[in-house]
Amino acid sequence: MTITHTLWAGLLMTAVLLAGCAPTATGESTADAGVPSALRPFDGCEALGAHMRREALDQVTPYGLRGSVPPMAGVVADSAAPEAASAVGARGGETFSTTNVQESGVDEADLVKTDGRSVFAVVDGLLRIVEVSEGRPRLTATLPLTGGWARDMVLHGDDLLLLGEGEPVALPGSPGRPDEGDVHILPPGTAQTRLWLVDVSHPAAPVVRSTMTVDGALLSSRLTGPTARVVVRSTPQPAGLVAPTGGPDATARALAVNRARVEQADARDWLPRVTVDDAPRRPLVECSAVQRPSTTPDLGIVSVLSLDLTRSSLTPHRAQAVLGAADTVYASEDSLYVTTSRWPQPPLPVDPPVPPVEPLPDVPLPVDPPAQLSDELTQPSARSTPEELQPPQPPGDLPPAPAVATEIHRFDLDRQGASYAASGSVPGRVLNQWALSEHDGHLRIATTEDAAVVGDTSTSAVRVLGQRGARLEQVGVVGDLGRGEQIFAVRYAGDVGYVVTFRQTDPLYTLDLSDPAAPRVLGALKIPGYSAYLHPIGDDHLLGVGQDADRQGRVTGVQISLFDTADLAAPERIDQVRLGPQTSTDVEYDHRALLYWPDRDLVVLPVQRWAAGDAGALVLTADPTGGLVERGYVRQPLAGGDMPATIVRSLIVDDHLLTVSPTGVMVTDVDTLAAIGAVSFD
Repeated sequence: MTITHTLWAGLLMTAVLLAGCAPTATGESTADAGVPSALRPFDGCEALGAHMRREALDQVTPYGLRGSVPPMAGVVADSAAPEAASAVGARGGETFSTTNVQESGVDEADLVKTDGRSVFAVVDGLLRIVEVSEGRPRLTATLPLTGGWARDMVLHGDDLLLLGEGEPVALPGSPGRPDEGDVHILPPGTAQTRLWLVDVSHPAAPVVRSTMTVDGALLSSRLTGPTARVVVRSTPQPAGLVAPTGGPDATARALAVNRARVEQADARDWLPRVTVDDAPRRPLVECSAVQRPSTTPDLGIVSVLSLDLTRSSLTPHRAQAVLGAADTVYASEDSLYVTTSRWPQPPLPVDPPVPPVEPLPDVPLPVDPPAQLSDELTQPSARSTPEELQPPQPPGDLPPAPAVATEIHRFDLDRQGASYAASGSVPGRVLNQWALSEHDGHLRIATTEDAAVVGDTSTSAVRVLGQRGARLEQVGVVGDLGRGEQIFAVRYAGDVGYVVTFRQTDPLYTLDLSDPAAPRVLGALKIPGYSAYLHPIGDDHLLGVGQDADRQGRVTGVQISLFDTADLAAPERIDQVRLGPQTSTDVEYDHRALLYWPDRDLVVLPVQRWAAGDAGALVLTADPTGGLVERGYVRQPLAGGDMPATIVRSLIVDDHLLTVSPTGVMVTDVDTLAAIGAVSFD
């Protein structure tokens, strides 16, 4: 297998710069699996400020703080029990589909929602409301949203919470530009999360009841009953950090200025802040509500907000935070888990001599104009080809690559808010939220440990963690999954787990997780290609959506597979649909794009045929006895050209199939797929 020269160079540089523990031949790390990262709260603001100053002084550079750039996070960001596979709402005896979610009873934010009467869609940062109760769609309202750019939403009754990015704000107390021309002030803006609470009891006249702006990038959100959980990650830094514009003297001066700024900072400079409606900005969390690990030097703060959507104002209740990074969020009805896969960082170079520096004048800088993020920047990236994912054989001996560990923080959830509960860590990295599942008081987590040496083999495992006090500790593990491969999909269904790994073929592993202390592999099925998303069909069948591949592991287009898992020791693929070269589907990286309607054995997924310049929604019947049957394509001729509109979501309302694209909504008959009506967002 080959990869690009760029990736090879990056792997080589990483191996040279960073050294760490290597996984053993059995898939276990030489580090103690499940060793927890103990967290404890700060005693108060003085302790928080002193800790942040101490850590920041170790990370300060002439160009600001190392790693201080906020993450580009989407609402993940960012779906497992069979009972969650069929998301159905009810209205007066009629039925409609809801978002395809991971856990029953835990809704996930999406760019389209429906209550069976109206379709709510976030398009171009605006809220569009389309009436669909009478069959033919009708655009009833378009609501502009101030102060930011909406991305998706959750719906509870007549209350709609929209989530997105806010406009950057100036850091308080930003000093003026130094008189010397050899350094310049770094931009004072910080990433913002913006929330809008909208009353849609009258769909033709929606009303914004409350707004909230929070320091930090939006990671993910969940909705349980009327309570929304919102997770943001802020990367605070003191105002007035600079960067050099000249030679060595300017670099030394910039470092001196930055060290002085850090030494002057107090707790208020590090805590994320929140603004609700027109109230003044205030700290989002109390200093004593911030949990600190004993090992990580990360200056980021991950905050969990709880919002009661039945209240008139978006007031966060009992907000909690931990110091550190975050890249994956998983939630059950009772718990929320935040994880980050951490790579060891190389040491900073030795500081150059620090010359004395005069204090800079305390003159506010003008706020930079808001930087509008493009849709392309916030969309999930295309999946890498197998060649790009596999390490090459090295030309000779190389130092060991760093060991990667995933840190896990658990929060207890109730109507009053979230409270920090426990932390732990496992070797390897997680793929996405599907790698985690809480069941009968235990957390199951699937990770891949990459090659110990560039060109060596990787391996994967599923670990079972139990909470003991404030620690998440390993109670069982099943490892050595997919040697030389990487996890591409995970699904849990009660006491059963499914794991897909891939390099040249797709091993589908079936796991018995009924005994937390002794999880085991029951069976494995090797077929060409891979499944990137797995969805239960009834009790004994599994739908797989991914890519077909040749014998060398080169992908050849979308494939949909139907697996018979009645005999977990011998899973079998009983049917397959191949869509051919240069085809893709959003379902590979966004489970919310899939519609499964069990009443009619209906599966709908968006498909793009790049070579043919075609796009639409593929409609299938997934019947365990009859296999996969292609019903046809639904295309929206709303784009105003030869290319059909790109469909992003599909819904069922009564006997109608609704498709939503950035240009509008179309209604078709669910049996004949004949078009009934369409409405444009223009």
